[in-house]
Amino acid sequence: MILGEGTQSLPRGQGYQLKFFFVLPITSYMQPKMRQSPRKKILPLEVDRISFVRDQSTLCHQAHLVEVSDRGLKILFERRFVSEKQRNQLNWKTLENELVFIHLTLMDLLIQGRITRVKYLKNGRFELGIDYSDSDPDYWRACLFELLPDHKSSQ
Repeated sequence: MILGEGTQSLPRGQGYQLKFFFVLPITSYMQPKMRQSPRKKILPLEVDRISFVRDQSTLCHQAHLVEVSDRGLKILFERRFVSEKQRNQLNWKTLENELVFIHLTLMDLLIQGRITRVKYLKNGRFELGIDYSDSDPDYWRACLFELLPDHKSSQ
């Protein structure tokens, strides 16, 4: 809760001042950003291609899907699997908000999404945060989340 205080003058010439107090609830935009949906760590699932929607060029020809939620995916890849052309031209920060296709080899599934985060880990490894496209229905996202085995159940 936020407590506040304010004053309001009455019309000219009356000389009175109205004093008031107000209480506002803390809303979501004032709170730290918190994850809304649960994430599930999965066994690394091979991604054989990540390509841009705009021109179909390949960003990376080998990666691994390691986390999934009903909002998006976390993918790890190494710099050596990025095409030579992209490696020389690319500024990693410009990748954010790019639309991409992700092809999951095992399921022969093509997923469209938007890159929301690019993070350099170390030793030439990167992490991509990708949100599903708005056109993907909620039930489909939930099914994919349930379908992929979590990391704990396979050990």
